[in-house]
Amino acid sequence: MATTLFIAWEDHSTSNSLIRVTTIDTSGEQSANFPNGGRLVTIASAGPQSNPSVTGDAVGVTGNIGAIAYQDNSSGVWKVYAQAYSANGQPAWGANPVAVSSAASFQTAPHIIPSASNKSYYIVWQDSTPGNTGVESGQKLMAQMVDGATGSLKWSAPVNVCVNTTGDQTECTAISDGNGGIMVVWLDSRNAQSPPFSKSVFAQDINPSGSYGWNTTQGVQISGQSQSSQNPVMTANIGGPNAGIAIVAWQAFDPASKTTDTDIYAQAVDGSGNLVWNLGIPVSVCNAPNNQTFPSIVSDDSTGAIIAWQDLRNAPKSALYAQRVNINSANGPVWSTNGNLIASNPSGAISNIGLTGDGADGAHVVWLETVGAAGGLGVVHVNSSGMSLWSTNGIQCAPGDGSSMTNPVVTSFTFVNGDTIHESCILYDDTIGTSGLDIYGQRIGYTPNISTNNSSNSSFSSINYGTIHVSTSKTDTLDILNTGDDTLRITNISMGTANSQSFSYTVKNGLPLIIAPNSASKAVTVKYTALSNFSVMDSLTIYSNAHFADSISTVQLFGAGKFPHLTVISGDTANFGGVRVNSTKTQFIQLKNTGTDQLVFKELGERFYLEGASNFSDSGSDLFPLAPDSSLLLPIQFSPTDTGLITAQYKFIANDSSNLTPSNPTPVTIFLSGIGTAPALAFSTEEINFGFVNDHRIETRIISILNTGTDTLHLDSVFFTGSVAFVGTPIMDSTAIAPGQSLFDTISFTPDTTKIHYTAQLDIIADDTSLIHALYTEGYGTTSPVDFSTTAIEFNYRSAGSTNDTSLTVLYSGPDTAKIIKINRIGSSTLTLLSQVPITLLPGVNGTINMAWKPDNLLRDSATIQMITQYGEGGKSFDTTYITVTGNPAPTSVKENNIILQGITLSQCYPNPIGAGSASSSEQTGIDFSTDHFIERAVLNVYDVRGVCVANLYRGAAEAGLHHVVLSTGNINAGKYFYVLEANGGAIERMMTIIR
Repeated sequence: MATTLFIAWEDHSTSNSLIRVTTIDTSGEQSANFPNGGRLVTIASAGPQSNPSVTGDAVGVTGNIGAIAYQDNSSGVWKVYAQAYSANGQPAWGANPVAVSSAASFQTAPHIIPSASNKSYYIVWQDSTPGNTGVESGQKLMAQMVDGATGSLKWSAPVNVCVNTTGDQTECTAISDGNGGIMVVWLDSRNAQSPPFSKSVFAQDINPSGSYGWNTTQGVQISGQSQSSQNPVMTANIGGPNAGIAIVAWQAFDPASKTTDTDIYAQAVDGSGNLVWNLGIPVSVCNAPNNQTFPSIVSDDSTGAIIAWQDLRNAPKSALYAQRVNINSANGPVWSTNGNLIASNPSGAISNIGLTGDGADGAHVVWLETVGAAGGLGVVHVNSSGMSLWSTNGIQCAPGDGSSMTNPVVTSFTFVNGDTIHESCILYDDTIGTSGLDIYGQRIGYTPNISTNNSSNSSFSSINYGTIHVSTSKTDTLDILNTGDDTLRITNISMGTANSQSFSYTVKNGLPLIIAPNSASKAVTVKYTALSNFSVMDSLTIYSNAHFADSISTVQLFGAGKFPHLTVISGDTANFGGVRVNSTKTQFIQLKNTGTDQLVFKELGERFYLEGASNFSDSGSDLFPLAPDSSLLLPIQFSPTDTGLITAQYKFIANDSSNLTPSNPTPVTIFLSGIGTAPALAFSTEEINFGFVNDHRIETRIISILNTGTDTLHLDSVFFTGSVAFVGTPIMDSTAIAPGQSLFDTISFTPDTTKIHYTAQLDIIADDTSLIHALYTEGYGTTSPVDFSTTAIEFNYRSAGSTNDTSLTVLYSGPDTAKIIKINRIGSSTLTLLSQVPITLLPGVNGTINMAWKPDNLLRDSATIQMITQYGEGGKSFDTTYITVTGNPAPTSVKENNIILQGITLSQCYPNPIGAGSASSSEQTGIDFSTDHFIERAVLNVYDVRGVCVANLYRGAAEAGLHHVVLSTGNINAGKYFYVLEANGGAIERMMTIIR
């Protein structure tokens, strides 16, 4: 089908007939690309030319609008020529048409058949040898394939449709076989019986290669063996599952019946040449009395064909009957026996019947009516059930007025892109009172009309579903009505977007929708499913045989989805860090609705809920819905009751995009974690035994107060209970000790009487009395015959890595021999005891203990020597004596390092001493150092007597000039301290004293 008609005719305006071509659009206008009155197929021929066969199929060649085949006798012998035409009205294959055969034979009655799959045309004609006598003598059928773009012959020589020399082949017709080839039907006289020239209907299939498609070179017989057949006609191929099947109809009489009445017969043949109906025996379409002649046939575009014929069963009244045959019916016909009456002419003749399909399993039937000298054209629309949809006997599309009408031809237009909407056009010859015949055309409209309503909009052009929740659907129903006067056929409905998931439609009982005029409406349900929170649009196109504008055939669909979206602004984890046991820390979880719909929390009375440790809690209040773009701060408390890592999960369910499946919602989870912390108080030893100490002599021990817990330890009070002979270094209240750190304290024992057992207890209370720890101390006052010659030893300054040796004199005043049985070093490993025990002490003779000190850094170092002596009668008395040994690193003064530290000075701090017990009562002191050149790195630190750094005062580069720093001593225990300036690989040391 096409939106324009490509037509050709014989022009008898000159002495010889010539062929002209043109195109006509749906408005009846001739194309401006063709001259008025049509274009001659060739200007080189003197004629005559006749039998034009045209097709409006461009076979996929861009720019072409159709092609023609015709016969020409300008050389004195009839030859077949062909030409294609472009949309610009010019010949597509050159100025001169293409001769389809170079043989010297007569070539007549051409048929042209398009083949879009090959972009070519097939041409079939009758061929006879010159010199033969008789109208039908030596008639054969030949075929050739012509390239649609160039006009070149695709086969090296024409193909003989039927290889048989015993009879003539005439009255052929051909169609596409649906597989790139053609199927040809003809009358064949090979089986001629009495009366003379009785013929049979044969068919053959020709492949694109020019070979025979069926397993025969002589064709397949379609009609009965004894029939005498005439006027064979054939449909186009049947679509769908019956593709490749053709239906052939003809008129015939049986000589054996001794009657010459003709009837209408039909047979179906498949793509392999097999006869389909009645075990290969032709089926009777009509065998009513008298003659049924001149059948015409058209495919119903479904499962069969419609056949119409002239009928004289009620002679002399002439009538037009039709029958529908179905490929799925065992015997073919499906309407009334012998056909349905379509039109009747009681006083004249009906002839020249033409058919074209209506796209809805029906057909338009056109015929010529004559009453005397007058003539007219009748036309009727027959539906798929055989009913006439127009007035009885049809309508006159060109009433007779005494003119002479001949040769009506009916064809179809296509109006809607994507569907074949059929409307017929009749072409005919008419004198209209003139002396010559002219070509006339008439477009025959039938008027089904489509209209619709839907629940929200009476307009057919759009449906707006508004905004709905994501994952929900909304439907609307289109009620389609036929307000016209012909059957409305909805053949297809399609979405504008391929594989559309947002919009879909359903049609009860499926397509096609057949709606009779003014009958009940048919419903199309259109559903919108919101898949996201975006606006979407699509279109629904309805294809039918109604005449409406493209904009009306397309229904615009609009919809938008909305859904809430929960965003945890504070993240999906909440780490409270370390929190002291039995205390509480609060953090806020910030939630925001970043979606487009109200956010509702769904679980446990619309509350959050916890899984895991009970150390976490929320406010316990219900949650209110969150409007789009609004936020919520949710307080979460962590109250550890034990130490260590504690975890929980905070969950809630909302109606956001992660929970589109209500039956299996997914909770939003916030992972909570915190560490319960607590300080732990401990001593480096659980008791101190000073042993025997001479009265009024001071013995000291250093202990460590340890924080073995996971939180800062705060000392509330430190005090002794018991003997006043024990004294500890004062420690300030609320002194803090970090986890894993310690604080040193010096315990002194000074007995004031001999032979007394002294005991006391060092009590420490920390963190508001929640922690209490006690250290047991004891010692004995005595007058020992053993003592050291000095109360302390201080090594001379030495550089790091050098060794200093010395000896300690042990004084012994006892009457008996004594033994030093044990010497222990307590403290720094830089002190080495060189003497070996036992050492014998004789009355009145002093002993010696040798030792060495080898410093390993520039820091002051100290240790304690414990000496245990066994003396008295029977060695039953023991004395434990202690002495403190201090090592001083070599001072790196300016004098000793005048090259390295030249130009650098370190002043004595001021004030000094420092502290609450000093004369100044100041807790701060100032320290100055100066340099006359840039120092890349200078470090000023403060150390206690054990070499432990207690303060860092300066670290980094130092410009030339005076530098002043301040030391705050509020958190430093009383005692002697050293401050050391390190620069250029050397050091300067000064001393300070803190008094409490």
